[in-house]
Amino acid sequence: MLAGLPGTVPTMQNRKKRRFRRKSFERVAALDLGDGSPSTKCEVLDISEGGARLRPLMGSPKMLPEKFILLLSTCGKVRRNCRVIWRSAAELGVQFPQL
Repeated sequence: MLAGLPGTVPTMQNRKKRRFRRKSFERVAALDLGDGSPSTKCEVLDISEGGARLRPLMGSPKMLPEKFILLLSTCGKVRRNCRVIWRSAAELGVQFPQL
């Protein structure tokens, strides 16, 4: 598999090529899947202006849709549209698309 394609985990060399510097974040957030179901919790492991690395707290990353909303505040006011870039057994990487 090639790094950068959906379903693949980026290599260390590809991580160095990122446009935005990632910051360790380690905060619990919620995922709004956009299907009317209750939001599901995830851990935000690191974050940048362009994306984040997430670990769902319930279920597998493979069960999440390609696009969803990351709710970074408990009231839901701080949110980011997400597009999945890669997935592993426990984590996924998302990009924050430009509007």
